[in-house]
Amino acid sequence: MNPIFGQYYGVQGTTWQNPPILNSPSGTRMVNGKQLLLYANGSKLSLVAWRTPQGAYWVSNTLTDDISNRQLVAIAASLSKTG
Repeated sequence: MNPIFGQYYGVQGTTWQNPPILNSPSGTRMVNGKQLLLYANGSKLSLVAWRTPQGAYWVSNTLTDDISNRQLVAIAASLSKTG
């Protein structure tokens, strides 16, 4: 992505099971056995999250939501907590 325009996506996580950022998802989707929580800004996904017994994790879109919905879901679905 283009760093000049703030086009970075981020991956974050916490041991907190219910952080406030994950309140009120717009929807959910099951991908490869992983329940994803979807957070939309209009028609664009801004955040995709999931929970594990160890905590909650999420991928956030760029500041301008330039990553497509399909790509953001695929990124989140491909990530796993290890260790």
